[in-house]
Amino acid sequence: MSSNEIIALISIMVVAPLAVSAPILTPSIQTSSLACLGSQLPQCLFLNAPPSSGIARLNGSSGSIGSNAFFSVNTMAAASFGILHSQASTSVNVSNTPEIAFTNAIAQFEDIITINFAPFTGQPGTMFLGYTLDGTIASSGQDAAFGAVFAEVGTSLQQSTQVFYSSSFSGSAEFPMAFNFVFGQPFGLLMGLSTASGLITDTSASPTAGLGQGTASANFGNTLILSEIRLEDQGGNPVTAATFSSASGTVYSSDGVVPEPGTFSVVAAAILVGYAFHIRRRRRSPYQVFHAEVKSEGLLK
Repeated sequence: MSSNEIIALISIMVVAPLAVSAPILTPSIQTSSLACLGSQLPQCLFLNAPPSSGIARLNGSSGSIGSNAFFSVNTMAAASFGILHSQASTSVNVSNTPEIAFTNAIAQFEDIITINFAPFTGQPGTMFLGYTLDGTIASSGQDAAFGAVFAEVGTSLQQSTQVFYSSSFSGSAEFPMAFNFVFGQPFGLLMGLSTASGLITDTSASPTAGLGQGTASANFGNTLILSEIRLEDQGGNPVTAATFSSASGTVYSSDGVVPEPGTFSVVAAAILVGYAFHIRRRRRSPYQVFHAEVKSEGLLK
C-alpha cells in the first residue's frame, strides 16, 4: 500500500462512519481510535472496539531520534444509543524530515427505528435531527484539531450529512438536511462524533506530511446527545403526535433520547483515567508504540 493510499484511507475513516461498505442495518455501538506517525509509510495503530457498549482509547508517544520526530497522543471514544463522546489530543515536534503525525477518535451508534402515526401510515414524511454538543478546541503552533458530527438515514443509510467544528462549541444545533422516511416503515439511523488532531492543514482533516511543533486538543468528551427529532408530513406541516419504536429498545421521542442517570459521571471518570495513564516502557527500536486499550465495562447502556 502506497503512502497516498494510506492517507486516503485515513481521510475516509475520519470524515465517514466506521463502515465504508454497503451497510447491513443492525443496532450497534462502535468506537475506534487511530494514531499514525511516519513519512512515506507511516506507522499506524487502529483500534476498532467490538460493537458493544465500551470505550476505545489510545495513549502514549512515539518518536525517532534520527528523524527528529516526536509525537504524543491521547484519544478516547465512548458510545451508547443517542449519546456519544470523543476526544483527541496531540503534542507534535517534527523538525527534520516531513512526517505524518495524526490521531483520530470516532464514536457512533446505529439503530433501526419506525415512526408511527396512524393517519399517515404508508405516506412520506420529513425528519430533522437536532443535537446538543459541548466541546472545546485549542491549538498552538502547527498542531491543529477539529471535531465533526455526522448522520446517515434511510433503508440503506443513503442520506448523509456532516458538520465540522474548528472552534469550541456549547449548545444546540440541527443537521443541515431534511431526511426523508415513510410513516410506519422501519429505516436506519446512524449518528457519529469524530475528533482529530495533528498536522492537519484544513477542515477536511486530510493528514499531510509536514514539519512543525505544537499542541492541539479537540475535547468533545463532555457529550453529544441526540436531543430533537422534528417531523413534518408531506405537505410540510408539523407532526407532533407520532410514536417511535426501535430495534435496540432505545426510547426515542420528539426530544431525541434521554440520558440514563450516571452516564456522564461514568464517562467523566474514564476520561480522567485516560489522562492519568502514561506509557513508561522503553523499547530498543527507535519507535515507541502506542498503547491500545478497549474497555467494555457495561456502564454506558
